[in-house]
Amino acid sequence: MTSENIKTRDTLVASATSVAWIIALNKPVYPAYVWFLAEDYFRVSLLTALSLPLFAALPFIARKSGFAARAGIVAIGMIDTTFISFALGFETGAWMFLLPCFMLAHGLFYEHEKWPARIAAAFGYVAFLMIFYLKDYAIAGEIPVEQTTALFAVNAVGAASLAAFIVLRFPRMKRP
Repeated sequence: MTSENIKTRDTLVASATSVAWIIALNKPVYPAYVWFLAEDYFRVSLLTALSLPLFAALPFIARKSGFAARAGIVAIGMIDTTFISFALGFETGAWMFLLPCFMLAHGLFYEHEKWPARIAAAFGYVAFLMIFYLKDYAIAGEIPVEQTTALFAVNAVGAASLAAFIVLRFPRMKRP
């Protein structure tokens, strides 16, 4: 962003950075949930914090390039979700965080930026296919069903909560 754009802040960039902060602030809390609900997953869940610096950096990147921040949160979110899904396993429902990523891919690009939006959507679709078809290769290994079920519930609520935040945070379109 130029110095003029910082003063007249782009609402999509503001939305992207608020989502990035929400994700970054929740990254350290996630392993605590896992430790409480599915202790056998705890050590592997610590890997989820690896992306925290990337999400935390996005608001600062937005000062230089709004597009980079908008595209960055989509890309980082999809890569992070794919990695976590492979770490924890398909049965934990970590893949459900791709749904808010798809929402971001649709909502963070302007009409004239249709190709970045299409590429992001295609990237998300390929990520889901990889997670789905390689679901037997989880880093976590065999975990008791009751812990997997508990973690599935946490991830379902987390993905739905993030999706709800995105819906509430993004600007509404004005009538023509």
